Amino acid sequence: MSRKNLGKIGFLIFLVISVFLLFCLLDFISILKLKNFAKSLSFPNDLPIMQVVFYGKSEDLGMNTLSARISILDSSGNDVSVIERSWKNDGIEILFKKTDFSGFSFYFPKHIYGKNYDSFTNSWKIESGGTNLIPYYMENKKCLLYNPIEKNKLSEELFKTADFSLNRFSVFSNKYTSDVVIDLSKCEHGKVYSIVINKSGNLVLK
Repeated sequence: MSRKNLGKIGFLIFLVISVFLLFCLLDFISILKLKNFAKSLSFPNDLPIMQVVFYGKSEDLGMNTLSARISILDSSGNDVSVIERSWKNDGIEILFKKTDFSGFSFYFPKHIYGKNYDSFTNSWKIESGGTNLIPYYMENKKCLLYNPIEKNKLSEELFKTADFSLNRFSVFSNKYTSDVVIDLSKCEHGKVYSIVINKSGNLVLK
């Protein structure tokens, strides 16, 4: 290989490394800003972020169907969005993305998945796909979760946090984010359940 070609390869490697390091630096600065934002927040010890009511279960052509009303709430307990529908499944579960910054745990609902009980294997099987929950509280670069609707500035900062947790590639994402599942398959019909961030920062079903 000629010296000229070696020079081109060396420059290309240098360029790739430089771009990667710049990306890491900008990512690190962004995380520092999100940490500072998290420090400024103050919420109740038990913060409900979703409410669930199951209406009932029926059977049609050998398939179970369950109906439910699932509300996404702001920090004042008001409905941000309401999902009212049926699932041709034995049960459902909700997948959340958890992000920890400065001692505060954010939980962003990501998908609702249907699940069916397999009596032969004595286990639950989760369906692929699911219902995408992100558009129900993320719109126009604002996040309505955790946020009284009138506070636009707060919703913009929350959007950046949610975007980091749900969508954005980050070199450091594994350090700050994880998956959390709330299983609703054992909920009783007619009862009101709340999905709450408790004072320990854990997501629980009450």
